[in-house]
Amino acid sequence: MQHVDQEKHLDATERLRALFAPDGPLKAYFPRFQLREDQLNLALNIMAQLRSGSGQLVVEAGTGTGKSLAYLAAAYCAEKRVLISTGTLALQDQLFQKDLPDFFAALSAAGEQPPNVVLMKGRSNYLCQHRLATHAPGLPLMEEGGVDEMAQLISWSEVTDTGDKAEAPFMSENSFLWRELDARSETCLGRKCPDYKGCFVTRLRDRAQEADWVIVNHALLCADRMLRMQSQKPGHDSWEEQSFGQILPDVDAWIIDEAHLLEEIASRQFGFQISSQGFGRLHRECEKHKALLGATTQTSLAGFFESMQLSFWTMLHPWSPDSHQPEGQLLADVYEDFQRRDFHHDFQTAFKGVMDAIKEMQNNVAADDELLTVEIGNLEKRAARIWSEMDFTLSDKGLELGFVSYGQPEDDHINLICAPVDVSQVLQNAFWNSPRAFVLTSASISVANKLAPFCRRVGLFHPETPSTELQTELYQSPFDFQGRCGLYCPEGMPAPDHPDFIYRYDDEVMDLIDLSSGGAFLLFTSYRAMSAAKDRLSHRFLLRGIRVLVQGEKPKMTLLSLFKQESEQGPVVLMATHSFWMGVDVQGKALRLVVMDRLPFKPPVEPLQRAKSQWLRRQNRSPFNELALPQAAQILKQGAGRLMRHAEDAGIVAIMDGRLSSKGYGKTLKRSLPPFKALRSMQECQSFWYEVVSPALDLPLPQDQLI
Repeated sequence: MQHVDQEKHLDATERLRALFAPDGPLKAYFPRFQLREDQLNLALNIMAQLRSGSGQLVVEAGTGTGKSLAYLAAAYCAEKRVLISTGTLALQDQLFQKDLPDFFAALSAAGEQPPNVVLMKGRSNYLCQHRLATHAPGLPLMEEGGVDEMAQLISWSEVTDTGDKAEAPFMSENSFLWRELDARSETCLGRKCPDYKGCFVTRLRDRAQEADWVIVNHALLCADRMLRMQSQKPGHDSWEEQSFGQILPDVDAWIIDEAHLLEEIASRQFGFQISSQGFGRLHRECEKHKALLGATTQTSLAGFFESMQLSFWTMLHPWSPDSHQPEGQLLADVYEDFQRRDFHHDFQTAFKGVMDAIKEMQNNVAADDELLTVEIGNLEKRAARIWSEMDFTLSDKGLELGFVSYGQPEDDHINLICAPVDVSQVLQNAFWNSPRAFVLTSASISVANKLAPFCRRVGLFHPETPSTELQTELYQSPFDFQGRCGLYCPEGMPAPDHPDFIYRYDDEVMDLIDLSSGGAFLLFTSYRAMSAAKDRLSHRFLLRGIRVLVQGEKPKMTLLSLFKQESEQGPVVLMATHSFWMGVDVQGKALRLVVMDRLPFKPPVEPLQRAKSQWLRRQNRSPFNELALPQAAQILKQGAGRLMRHAEDAGIVAIMDGRLSSKGYGKTLKRSLPPFKALRSMQECQSFWYEVVSPALDLPLPQDQLI
């Protein structure tokens, strides 16, 4: 048996090497493809891990390594059933719509059979056909523009094969109609639904069960693990195999791409969020069945929901914009134990009233009306779940298990967030103890070329109990950063809190944009800073004839398309915040300057950040070294990585924060960045631009440089 396994392994290795060979399928299909030893070694290591059947491989692969192609080729040659998870819906769509089709086209052209692949997202991304049929009539009147949106939705529902919201561009991002008609589990009728067989989610899950590869995102991955743990059958030690609640199919191995996002997403997914909108949806669903209630219960039910909403708003008022409470407060900071008990009593009374009303509905449902029985049963489950979460938040249960709660404003309402302070143990139990092989990869998970801090935060490593199952690899980017990209840290630049900072920042930015003639991303760590800079610099941009694009004025992908188009017409600048620091790919001369306003430390008053810092201090650990600095290094690397996306790109990255040079931790942050050419003055920037960047990108030189 051992000899057979070794032969299979050799065959797989030979197949993988053949894919990357100078006369292989990849070179034949992609004329610009070049064999890179690091990319091949990365693929070989990933394949070996996938075939091993257990343990974890953590890999940082610098920009340009060809990480996606490496793990796709490895998964193909490993011949294992694989789940591939990406950080966001946008990255998931990019993998499924671009990277996979390109790779499969190369395989097909060489006569190879590509694997069967299914894309899976969370249920709320899919349309529920039954709710569209039964709930649609009154909904358009509840939202401005709802009539037109509903008409388009109905037409689209008749032709779509997937029901995926991403394929319905007419739907607004926060559409009320979609929230009421999506296929979320809390309103699902299951097998009793008359549309069950044709349901988009049912069909998707059936396809996933037969798939070789399943493409998901980290949020869905965490949701699946959480559901499996919650639905473990009594008397079984292994929830992995004995659970009857699951979203994703069982596979042989996982590839977790964009692994640097896992910790933050796990904090959200293994906690929960309660909103007044959730109360409102539950109330509307109960109102639809009020005919099953007596007149007295109908009146009292409305009163219970009104009491619930009032108590919720009162409790979360300290987090409203007009409150004078200090930033970063947790629920336990704002309220004493007796006050939380009072809120607990108020909610308990209201929820008991709602639950009693729902039980009355159940008693009045006709015995043969199975569909209505399921609908009312769903109401009971939803009410019980919301009360369970509220009870967990307001009692001592959450605090004892290491959860913190706080308010978070969003649009015209405030959400109650409850999240675990430390996800390492949660991830260890939910993920790494599972009997399968794991690969975690990203371009930015190390700090000063060390992977141990990341591994510890996600539960893969503890200094007292190091794991023999864990392997780590670090592959540097093949790009010539030193020869094509400069890192400008202005000498004598003040810290961002210095009174002179904004004046120096504005002058430095304008000098750089004059040098680059646009083609710039101005990245900010907050919307406030971006808005203030826009107001200060708009007149100077106007005088220079520079087109300015600002995040929030148009959708992200629209802004990127405009940036590329406008760069061909004349100078253009894009001002943006967090979402443009990562996952944005602009190759060529269109983007040649990236300016970051300050080091991207998370605000210490952000509630969860503050709670994590307190938790580390209680263990005699450094919140700065173990939390703030690794986070900043990761984000800084992502932001700087926007500039060079291809070997032929060139330009300057500028970091306008004096702390990068004046503080000791600045050296750690610089070591976390690619090996850029150091630039210390505007004169050095000009020399580098005219001698390196302009020739590399075939940019015209100013008249005074032609003499």
